[in-house]
Amino acid sequence: MWPGDVARLTSAARGLGAAQDESGTNLILNGLSFFRPSKKLTVVVVEDLITRRLPFCKALRVLDLSSAELTPHIILTLGRLAAEKGKFFQTVRSLNLFDNKLRNEGCLALAQALEQGGFRSGLQGLYVRANQIGSYDYGGGDGEGEDHIAVLCEVLKCGACSAPLTSLSLAQNDLGTMAASHIGSTLASLPLKRLRKLDLHLNQLGDCGATSVAEGLAAGGGM
Repeated sequence: MWPGDVARLTSAARGLGAAQDESGTNLILNGLSFFRPSKKLTVVVVEDLITRRLPFCKALRVLDLSSAELTPHIILTLGRLAAEKGKFFQTVRSLNLFDNKLRNEGCLALAQALEQGGFRSGLQGLYVRANQIGSYDYGGGDGEGEDHIAVLCEVLKCGACSAPLTSLSLAQNDLGTMAASHIGSTLASLPLKRLRKLDLHLNQLGDCGATSVAEGLAAGGGM
C-alpha cells in the first residue's frame, strides 16, 4: 500500500466516520491495522506517512517495511517521529524490517530508534531478517567485529519495549559466535522472559554460539 492508497483510505474514513460517528463506528479511530508500502521509501515519504497519513490509522498493529530499501537515516527518522508521535505508535505490535540491507550502520540506527521509546508500550514482534548486520567471515573468522550487535542487544536487554517481546527474528544475517554470545546474554534478561519465537536460522553461530543461546534461554525462561 502506497501513500496515495493511504490518502484515499483516510479520506474515505473521514467521510464514513463523520456519517457514522453517532453509531460508534468511526473508521478514523478503528481504521487500517496493517501497512506495507510497495515501493522504495524516501525520508520525505516516511515523514509524510507518519505525520500526515498513518496517524489517522489509530488501530495500526502491523508496520511492515520489508524490502523497502530503508537507509540508516530513514530508520533514525522513523524512530524520532515514532517518539514524537508516541500515542499513535503505542498500537504497533509488529515491526518488520526484513530484507533492507541495514548492515552495521543500520543496526546501530535501529538500536537508537528503539532506544528513543516510540515503540515502547506495545511492540511484541521485531523482525530483522536478511539485513546483513553480522560480520561472519566465511574465510575462517567468527564475527569478532560485531559490536553493533552488542549495542542492539543491550537496548533490548534494557527494556526498549515495556511490553516484552514474544517474537524476535535475526535470521539470515551472517551472525557469528560473538553475536550469539550477545544474543544469549539478552535472552537471559527479564524483558525477554516472555519470548515464544526466536528465529536465528541461516547464521553461522557454531557450537559455542548455539550453547550461548541455549544457556540464555534457560536462564531467562523464554520459549
